[in-house]
Amino acid sequence: MHNFTFTPHEDSLIVDTGSSNTWVGANKSYAVTSTSISTQRSVGDNYNIGSFVGSEFLDDVVLAPGAIIHNMSLAVATFAEGFDGADGILGLGPTALTEDTFDNNGTETIPTITDTAFAQHIIGSKIVGISFQPSQTFFDKTGELDFGAADPAKFIDPLSYVPITSVSPSTFFVGINQSTTYGSAGTVILNNTAGVIDTGCSLLLLASDAFERYMEATNSTYDDTTGLLALPAEQFGSLESLFFTVGNTTYEWTADAQIWPRSQNSLIGGTDDNVYITIASDGTPSGTGRDFTLGLVWLERFYVVYDSANNQVGLANTQYTNSTINSQ
Repeated sequence: MHNFTFTPHEDSLIVDTGSSNTWVGANKSYAVTSTSISTQRSVGDNYNIGSFVGSEFLDDVVLAPGAIIHNMSLAVATFAEGFDGADGILGLGPTALTEDTFDNNGTETIPTITDTAFAQHIIGSKIVGISFQPSQTFFDKTGELDFGAADPAKFIDPLSYVPITSVSPSTFFVGINQSTTYGSAGTVILNNTAGVIDTGCSLLLLASDAFERYMEATNSTYDDTTGLLALPAEQFGSLESLFFTVGNTTYEWTADAQIWPRSQNSLIGGTDDNVYITIASDGTPSGTGRDFTLGLVWLERFYVVYDSANNQVGLANTQYTNSTINSQ
């Protein structure tokens, strides 16, 4: 989560590239001030973890010190469920995802925070750079959003850009095409296929058949207590990297990146005898047009740029790509 100031107070919001509405009021009341303008229009949306309904306000949003967005459209929830610990969502996905959320109007969209900042010349490009880093501290705020331009200090290799996939339904999100292999033998987990990058998802999700291939390749087993795949700790040394080929570039997701931080095993009901893998099945077979979801555990190792104006995504390795923090 990240903190954003909606005059006159801060709200802790889930950063979500899988949706595009920005809204508050899930756990803290919205304070109406002299800058608040009610449009008396209803807004609502459904998510995998919950839903909200509310009404639209126009208000000032502090994007960064000295950068204030005026009259930004945001929803104020009158009802919300599934968002314990968060005040709402900061939607960073494509503007089209706001269709069907506004007064039950199937075609009208709501400008995103990126759209509005660009329209008011606060940023020069409709770009959001997304940077996270692995941490051994639960809920540690180890991320940064770069509006308007990528931050070269956050990545170590040149950014490689690929177009948003044309495959539905991934094309409607921050979707890309990629192939996935495991280990030095190049075991195929997924052939070139479409999926999404989603900051609102904690794990890395694979189509059910790809998940089974990963389980077989790693000799991991499902752990009922944690709901994750597990390996005996002494077998961690045999866990190999996953390789994601996106465009002409292959990105290595190391064994360390694939596991839950060992120092935090007790938080998920695990034991020191196992390592727990942060890859899960999405419950559907491959071929649906959304065969993977690259969630937060993946984003902690790579820098991502979403360029909505040019309908493309940029990726690069970071100083945390090869970190061994999770296995410590």
